[in-house]
Amino acid sequence: MHRLPLAVAPVAALPALTDPIWTRLLSAPELVRYGSRRRAGEHLTARAMARLALASALGWPGDVPWQEVAIHKESSGRPSVVLSGRLAQWRREAGLPRPAVSLSHAAGHAVALAWLPGQPIPGLRIPELVRTER
Repeated sequence: MHRLPLAVAPVAALPALTDPIWTRLLSAPELVRYGSRRRAGEHLTARAMARLALASALGWPGDVPWQEVAIHKESSGRPSVVLSGRLAQWRREAGLPRPAVSLSHAAGHAVALAWLPGQPIPGLRIPELVRTER
């Protein structure tokens, strides 16, 4: 059975923003850009969750290669994914499309959903819509 490539976490469950582990989880530009924002914990946690969701969407067989994923913000505000290193090479060799991600955060929680454009999302079932006459 496939899992939906979705990752959710309460910000309080992750290490404090002053913990050095964040330098292993996120890129330096992400830490600079989002670490000083209001609700920085939510912004940074969403990006960490994105890495988990992306590894799942790609079917990556090992531990999450945290530093081989960067989430950039396009001028439109949409997040874009940049892969590097072994993960990028593995994706290309597997013939997979460049992944996409959606991030959200509110009330001390963060979530990320990842998918491969043009491919179905494993585990996602959309109920059949039934039209009823009035």
